[in-house]
Amino acid sequence: MEGCYKVTFSFAETFSPNKDYEYHNDPDKAKGTWTQKVFQVDDSPRYEGYGTWVHVDGRSFWESKADAPLPRREHTKRDDYNVTGRFSHVEIFNDGWVLDQDNDKILRVAGKEDVLIAQEKGIERFWGW
Repeated sequence: MEGCYKVTFSFAETFSPNKDYEYHNDPDKAKGTWTQKVFQVDDSPRYEGYGTWVHVDGRSFWESKADAPLPRREHTKRDDYNVTGRFSHVEIFNDGWVLDQDNDKILRVAGKEDVLIAQEKGIERFWGW
């Protein structure tokens, strides 16, 4: 989906304070699916999600849920959550495509239930093909 498009977007950049951050996807479950990999400016991984394209009722879309580290803009300012749960929805239209993302800000502590702290919405539109 790369190329020249008219783009409007609102997004959250993420990074991991752990330089050894690794993906946590099960390769057997991801096999045969479409993968979205997101990298930092230094080309180290931010997060990765996978899902199957759905083509039904004249629509074509892909959905994925993946955990990610905190957004870069919040890592040094917030300590009330430590995981960003990203639900991504990519949909193809006649004149472009959209990445619609719901981001859950989660406090995760080993041995306890996740606590949802806040939610945010990100939409990126790619038009003009």
